[in-house]
Amino acid sequence: RFSDSANSIYQFVWGDDAIKFGVKGSSLSETLSLKNGLVQDYDNETFTYNNSNRLVRVEDKYETTIVIWDGDKLVSISNENEDVTITYDKSCKSGYVPFIAQLIGFSYDHLLFTVHPEIIGTRTTKLPASITETDRNGTETLTCTYEFDKDGYVSKMIMKEAGGSTRTSTITWQ
Repeated sequence: RFSDSANSIYQFVWGDDAIKFGVKGSSLSETLSLKNGLVQDYDNETFTYNNSNRLVRVEDKYETTIVIWDGDKLVSISNENEDVTITYDKSCKSGYVPFIAQLIGFSYDHLLFTVHPEIIGTRTTKLPASITETDRNGTETLTCTYEFDKDGYVSKMIMKEAGGSTRTSTITWQ
């Protein structure tokens, strides 16, 4: 179980072929179907994996997202609205990069993919150095820096835009 910034407490029940979860105190619950430990569908999205069990495609009725890997480095994400390329220069010393699911486009209601990226084939220790996003409004490159907790795990990813503004994602490990 874990909580988010809205102080909701999520509870998970893990089975061999599914993960059932919901918010404590709410009657809402959802189920992720699993095959060989990988999510097959969730929230009307279908997931496709390569032979290395890396996520390569996410489809719903509105769009298809193609994800390209070079070994355990996510190098490209594309869909009808945007193309993203990622460069690297370092790896985590402890743990993994928890923000890959958000880079692919999963929103923060997919918190389970952040703390368990292996269930969607996105677990990696490679730290993005830059992220270039191209959409109908142009191209923007973000430079990435990181902060680590006392045990060496990534605790913050700071993406700085060329104009000086920043986007920050923070995670606290317990």
